[in-house]
Amino acid sequence: MTESGLSNVSGNIPTQRIYHQTVDNHSASNDNTLSVINDQINRRIEEFGIFNKERFLQIENIIKDQNQIIKDLNQRISDLERSNKDLSANANANANASIKDNIMFSFGSPATYDLIYRTHGFYQNNSKDGRCAGKNEVMIEFVSSFPEKFTLDIKAHIPRLDWGIEQGIFEAHIGKLDEKRHKQEFQLVREGWRDEYAKDYATVLFETEDKDNNTIWIKLPESPYDETLKQYKPVGMRLYSLNFIPRK
Repeated sequence: MTESGLSNVSGNIPTQRIYHQTVDNHSASNDNTLSVINDQINRRIEEFGIFNKERFLQIENIIKDQNQIIKDLNQRISDLERSNKDLSANANANANASIKDNIMFSFGSPATYDLIYRTHGFYQNNSKDGRCAGKNEVMIEFVSSFPEKFTLDIKAHIPRLDWGIEQGIFEAHIGKLDEKRHKQEFQLVREGWRDEYAKDYATVLFETEDKDNNTIWIKLPESPYDETLKQYKPVGMRLYSLNFIPRK
């Protein structure tokens, strides 16, 4: 090999060294870049994981809060239902006590018909606000028992004043259906002067120790005897209402 040839060969060696060094530098640079990217990715993953964990905790807390709200609402509903039952029970008890302690019955008020069980001695055809006696004694059996001590307000009417019955003595009996236990006498006091429609009133006091009286009988005075027809005149009384007012 000539000198010039050796010189050329020796001249190529540095060039190759520079090439390899450049390649190595690029490789190292790429490695560093990849490492940085990898660190960034890992950091993002870690941050994302922390974010997700925090978000998960937030969601979990929200769910817990919602569950607590639902639980509280259910408790309030339960309390309201219980309160409503208590109020209903109290209302029913008060209503029952009111019926038992203060009984207001009127033939002119169909809403009060549930207070009575049966009647006896009245005509079937009656006026819209009263019921006429068809016998000299009428009976009303109530569903609830009377108070032990009470004032009985009677609202009635004697249609025919010329029969003399308005001067007579009435009898009020109370007891059970099969047993008259207590009797009080009374007279009807007239109010107004309209012969056919005036109302007559009476107040009767009863004091008993019975807790189960629920039937009342009202016995009319003897009606005048008709000499022409040879019979007693028809009984003349129209009963409107009975009000049982408790007394201590």
